[in-house]
Amino acid sequence: APGVATSSAVAGQPGDTVTIRRGAGTRGPRKITNISGASGNRITVRGDPNGVVTIRRPSPQSNGGFVFEFTNCQHFTVNGYLASGTRSCGIKVMYATTASSGSKDNPSQWVKFSGSRPLSATYSNCSNYTVRYVHVDGGYPTYSNLGSGFYCHDLGYLRTDSRYAGAWMQNILFEYNYVRRVYAQGFYLGPNFVENSVAIKDIEVANNRIEDTGGSAISGKCWFEGTNSVHDN
Repeated sequence: APGVATSSAVAGQPGDTVTIRRGAGTRGPRKITNISGASGNRITVRGDPNGVVTIRRPSPQSNGGFVFEFTNCQHFTVNGYLASGTRSCGIKVMYATTASSGSKDNPSQWVKFSGSRPLSATYSNCSNYTVRYVHVDGGYPTYSNLGSGFYCHDLGYLRTDSRYAGAWMQNILFEYNYVRRVYAQGFYLGPNFVENSVAIKDIEVANNRIEDTGGSAISGKCWFEGTNSVHDN
């Protein structure tokens, strides 16, 4: 999409580090696809150690899209830690530069983790990942009227489809993030049961701060198995 930087092979090997450079301090929307680390040797996507990198659209869109997106990525860590950032968050995702009360920026979700819709029998989604020290400021209600903060959902895959038997969104950790002023949920994690989408197991949501959400602070759906924990938020 116009204005969206897509990095489909920014890091090809387990153990690599990808840095989102801040430039003048603001970068356009980021979409990272098809990176895959290994168990015990993840790929790291980090903020710029020289200062906070702000990810935002250059102009508001009335309905839809995503601002910071991961698709079909495995065994990775998003680490925005920066000692001088707000709540130590060195990656900030927020409403468009020119958004105003009369022209609001309304992404479907601010930060999204999912798989693409299946084109074959191969299942690929976002699993085995950690997200820490990311700050989402949706500016609701002044600058936006749509969107959840962090979104984890695989609409394209059905757990009732025999091709994806045994598929899970799994081994997920959200910690030390800061989300505020969003229209819907702070964290929207998992599908509605009636959608039959792939479910979640082994997820932990800990030590995050959530302020001023129009919907639930943390919404967990279809956490069917494994060790799942929400604490100290």
